[in-house]
Amino acid sequence: MIHPGIKTDLAGTHQDEAIAGSQDSESEVGTRPAGRESYLAGIDLDGTLLNDRKCITERTRALIHEATELGCEVVPVTGRPFTGLPAEILHMKDIHYVITNDGTMIHRLKEDRGPFSDEPMNGQNQNLSSAGDQASSQQFSGMTGQNSNRSDAGGQTMGQQVSEMTGQNSAHADPAAGEDSGSFGNLCAGPEALLYQEPVQSHTLSRETCLAIWDAIGWDMQPAETANAGGRATLADGAVSRGQIAQTTSSDSTSSSGGLQGHATVCEIFSGGTGYETADSLDTLIRHVRSHYLADYYGKSRKPVDDIRLAANKLLSGPGINMISAQFTSSEDCDAAVQRLARIEGINAARLSIRDIEIYGAEAGKGNALLELASFLGIPHEHTIAVADGGNDLPMMDAAAYSVAMGNAREEVLSRANLIAADNNHDGAMEAVMSLLTPLTAHI
Repeated sequence: MIHPGIKTDLAGTHQDEAIAGSQDSESEVGTRPAGRESYLAGIDLDGTLLNDRKCITERTRALIHEATELGCEVVPVTGRPFTGLPAEILHMKDIHYVITNDGTMIHRLKEDRGPFSDEPMNGQNQNLSSAGDQASSQQFSGMTGQNSNRSDAGGQTMGQQVSEMTGQNSAHADPAAGEDSGSFGNLCAGPEALLYQEPVQSHTLSRETCLAIWDAIGWDMQPAETANAGGRATLADGAVSRGQIAQTTSSDSTSSSGGLQGHATVCEIFSGGTGYETADSLDTLIRHVRSHYLADYYGKSRKPVDDIRLAANKLLSGPGINMISAQFTSSEDCDAAVQRLARIEGINAARLSIRDIEIYGAEAGKGNALLELASFLGIPHEHTIAVADGGNDLPMMDAAAYSVAMGNAREEVLSRANLIAADNNHDGAMEAVMSLLTPLTAHI
């Protein structure tokens, strides 16, 4: 059921106008025949397109197909890296593009998408911090699976550990959602899925910006004697490495635990569709998550590295870094880091929770990515739709011509929407998209 929101209805758009810059012939993915008006629906993934069991229902699948037939590109928009996308998303032929890493990357999906392996990352063979003088370009090829070497003698690998926790060939729903559904949708795509996409856009952070961010969250990423045996960057005398930001105010001095206030306990780096994290930190995370689904997600979307500083430097010299995330032990530490991050020009720091931040370039973000993709496809702004449920989706909702809030959305999202849809367990996202498309395409 669709509920009217506080704005206007999409039927008021210029449905008889020709699309400026629209394609004159059928596109590579075959979705927009000549002369047909085109539309773009950017839809958040978790809590929106996916139900609480992390699956896409048969009804939503059918509606996505109907929307595609009407000339609408249905595009999942998510904070997840590409390797953490549900495998069923990548196998849906009606989905041709995805926006990942909070809008820092836009991917075009190839027609031939598999099959690909259901294997978690194996940090012992694709490790950026491994010894040797392999060129950055060769390392990146290995990261995408083109030159991967997926076996390593001795010991139980992280991939084996995660397989035991999740069941390599079976799906596991979040226990909060009830019994395991057995659906393919609960499995994440993993690193080999990178072979079946082509980047359309990739916004990366400069080296100086990355160093300023790491200073702000209390991580010394400069090669120095301050790294412990686990590769975790440590702080000397309660100050960040270069001291650019930490010395600005006395409130930055110490936290209740005695260390630098705002010092992140976990730092993740995202590049080219994959997350990078210290092996110890990732191992601890996977061992302690209560959800089999989350264990599968982290195991397939994060690559363990021995030395996060070395990995960061290699990424900065190669494909670049799209996004940095930081996790803190307390909301006070997170608040302090947010204050320091606010002094850095050209970035956005998205607060995911009271203890989690994601940081990316100001030119990126879900809203800007939606508009970039619309421009790339020749779809006019007045034919763009955003469907979402969370606070980090607000830029996308503000950027689109028409916005839909899920029935399960937060109040701040509900108040900004044109329409309020049913919740994510009742196909609300695509029901809403179709309710907006139907009057516009009645003449087709």
